[in-house]
Amino acid sequence: MWRDNEKAARVPTTKTGYIQHISTSSLKPDRAISFHLSTRGMSVPGGHTLAFDKHGNAYFWSNPGFGGYVYKGKISAHHVKFRLTSQILSKIPGTRIQSMGYNAKNGRLYLVSDDSIASFPAKRLKGRGSLTNGSFKWSGLSPKREMEGLTFDASGHGYLLCNHNPEVLMSTHAY
Repeated sequence: MWRDNEKAARVPTTKTGYIQHISTSSLKPDRAISFHLSTRGMSVPGGHTLAFDKHGNAYFWSNPGFGGYVYKGKISAHHVKFRLTSQILSKIPGTRIQSMGYNAKNGRLYLVSDDSIASFPAKRLKGRGSLTNGSFKWSGLSPKREMEGLTFDASGHGYLLCNHNPEVLMSTHAY
């Protein structure tokens, strides 16, 4: 889990990132790894939400104001390493990053923001031009619901966590 150290929403208190391991028995953090992220000499505050694929890769995304940046990396017991993928997304869903999910059934990454979701094949994050407009699928929901998280089970059914009128929505079919 990514630990947020912020004095206000989207205002980090430090340039250090922290990944925590959560104990499955106590549901409390039992260890943490501190690390620094930088791209081209500039500090990157981090992703706040993580998605993991079936190969153990970790993903997060950010919106520095001029497109969506997707980071890919590995997290071990004592080390964190991310790299900025070469594909910058010129169009992103919504304005606020809410979550990111991965569906092992179809190999797609899902970017969740506001009341919309964009997805694309994770294997297409190879570099510039690997993702095209045709790679993306877009979904929109009622703006009365603020989406907070998205995950998928092994069969490909989606579970969407909503904030206002808190509820978990389950898809009626596998994706």
